[in-house]
Amino acid sequence: EAEKYFKETMAQSEMRPDSTEVTLGKKFDFVDGDALSRATTKMIGVEQGDIKEDDRDSLVFKDLRGVGDFAQDKLTNYQTTRSIRNKMLRKINTARTIRDVVKFDTFNEPVRQTFSKNSAAEVAPQVNPVEMVASSMKTTIMGPGGIQSAQSVMDEAKLINPSHLGFLDPIHTPESEKTGVTSYLPLSVTKKGKEPQIPVFNVKSGKMEHVGPKKFLGANVVMPDQVSWDKKGKPIPVGASVKMAAKDNEVSKGKFKDA
Repeated sequence: EAEKYFKETMAQSEMRPDSTEVTLGKKFDFVDGDALSRATTKMIGVEQGDIKEDDRDSLVFKDLRGVGDFAQDKLTNYQTTRSIRNKMLRKINTARTIRDVVKFDTFNEPVRQTFSKNSAAEVAPQVNPVEMVASSMKTTIMGPGGIQSAQSVMDEAKLINPSHLGFLDPIHTPESEKTGVTSYLPLSVTKKGKEPQIPVFNVKSGKMEHVGPKKFLGANVVMPDQVSWDKKGKPIPVGASVKMAAKDNEVSKGKFKDA
């Protein structure tokens, strides 16, 4: 009975396939025997110094969450759903109209709390229009779904990570205890699901495409100042060799055709 319960519980667990592909070498949607075996083997290898520890501060292992995600969390958490359900059950047998059961504030209040009782929410400084736009691109590793206390932020989390290239502004950050904790997204960053994506030109397809941190880290990406653009919108390398962000965003020189 215990074995059956354990297997059912593990089967109901959720894992990120893109993350497990990096950490365990295989995509897993939930915990199974193979996932446990690979995880145990890797932990032993890391402890013995035979396997390199994963970069836990990499953007590959982080989600980009916005207002919609926080609102969904608030509307679907146990406390909110239980409260709404109990209110409806108390009125459903005596109500004459649907409006008597479902009040305006039934769902409005949880959404309102997303802005008023969320530690990640703040009023944008309205010094000038540019500052207002910049504030909309602010991001932090703290808040709901992130680190809950400033004392829990490790020094490594504040440093510039190779995965930040193209996805986070390495310079624009407060000069305070929030240095490296609060950052800003470039204007070109878009959000697909919970993954940040940036536009890059695919040399092979000849088209612009949006890629996330995982794909970016595994590709050879030529630096913007290493090409010029012709009238047809095609990139022309500035020399026989160009600087590029190779695997894990290590800057090196290589041939343009290898990008």
